[in-house]
Amino acid sequence: DVFTASCQLEHYMENPHNDSGNRRFYFFGLYCDAELIGFAELAYVVRTRILVLDYLSFKKQYKSKNVVFPLLNLILEYLSGLDYSYVIAEVSRRNHGKDIDSDSLFFLEMLATDGFYIARAPYYHPILEDNFESDFKAILLIKPRSNVMCMQKMTYLDIVNDIYFFKQFFVQITV
Repeated sequence: DVFTASCQLEHYMENPHNDSGNRRFYFFGLYCDAELIGFAELAYVVRTRILVLDYLSFKKQYKSKNVVFPLLNLILEYLSGLDYSYVIAEVSRRNHGKDIDSDSLFFLEMLATDGFYIARAPYYHPILEDNFESDFKAILLIKPRSNVMCMQKMTYLDIVNDIYFFKQFFVQITV
């Protein structure tokens, strides 16, 4: 599994804008009846105008499409004032998809029903710091903000370039 050290998340929470101004982080605590039931973190990359869904995590009893789907849409509604063109997420595809865990499969199915498309192009999760276990084949999911059904090759390459350039914030999503 791929994890981000809690001290890194704490750093990003205390410094949601990096020094160069190329990315901004957004953190959400998700509550039900005053109980914290989940956490979400998204990063906005200014250059390519993408919104990267880094983390989406819920307590087990709340992990259902009836909870996750509306909360994700509320988050995107909250961030609707940002000038983004795509929402990006990734799901593990280790061993040619044979090792997709149930959480990743749930997440993949949920996003597919919410207008995310699977990029039909090779993609590898970037290595996070010195964690060579984080280098694996993945599925890149893309949700266009407009009704665009296809993406230019250079747009895709720019997005992947920004993900790799900012790999310290692009982490495996768990649900």
